[in-house]
Amino acid sequence: MEPNTYDNVKRPAPILTRDNYRSWFQIMRDFLEGEGVYWTVENQTTPLSTPDTSSQAGSLDSMNYSQHNPQWRKDNGKARYNIILCLDQDDKDEVEELRAASKVWEYLKDKYNKKFSADAMAYIQQYVNFRMQDGQGIRSAWTDR
Repeated sequence: MEPNTYDNVKRPAPILTRDNYRSWFQIMRDFLEGEGVYWTVENQTTPLSTPDTSSQAGSLDSMNYSQHNPQWRKDNGKARYNIILCLDQDDKDEVEELRAASKVWEYLKDKYNKKFSADAMAYIQQYVNFRMQDGQGIRSAWTDR
């Protein structure tokens, strides 16, 4: 089975991991924007914000994206499905109860943007052990290590 397929369904992005999370979020955002459903992830009230509808933005009805809005339900479902399609089983289990794509997105962003002390220690170790040759620039010395 190909790594970007699941039950013969092609994934829009690879499985989210600590190693690829930065590019994963960009790939997923681009895909969801292309599908016209990223507005549900941003928790906007409507798919398109136009000058004609901006005056309505202050009303209580439009401030609440509303799970009763058929367009929101459709687009949220599509966004959530595509996000979950690109998660491993552990992440799927963690977001299973979150029905809004925006909540799933926020949860994953918070989880994967955390800095771990082991990562920090690895960076400190690299810094402490950094050595340059005479006449070598910082950039080339750092990338040549």
